[in-house]
Amino acid sequence: MKKNYHKFKLSGNSINKRGQTWSVDLVLGTLVFVLIIVTFYSLLSADRSSPVEGLNENANDVMDAFLKIGLIDPSTGELDEEAFMSLSHEDYESLKEMLGVEGDFCLIIERPDGTLLPLTDPENPGIIINSVGSDELSLNTNLCGDTLSIS
Repeated sequence: MKKNYHKFKLSGNSINKRGQTWSVDLVLGTLVFVLIIVTFYSLLSADRSSPVEGLNENANDVMDAFLKIGLIDPSTGELDEEAFMSLSHEDYESLKEMLGVEGDFCLIIERPDGTLLPLTDPENPGIIINSVGSDELSLNTNLCGDTLSIS
């Protein structure tokens, strides 16, 4: 007995391997393109604050605290030397807490020409104080909070 095999042609159901490969390439290429665009725009819109901006904000916070305690007269901008001297006698950690400052600071009083303003300590007339703050900070070779003795 002989079997009859019928040949069927399925129209529209044949798979074109080349077309399928092209569509996968298209999808992968599109995904890579979209990822590049998203990465590019996320880098452009990222917050680019520099450390200097953070330091400026901290300096403004310290300055506001000094204005609140009366160290500087807000109308004239003049230094109250008595308030400065009372700050110089405070413990640094309690001073930070009193001012509400989180980071380290050093308050150095300068004249308009850039030289340091030496202030004589009324409790110790032989001592000159020109800065208040953390002894871990320095300006040039002078540690913050250093005192000078008058001979």
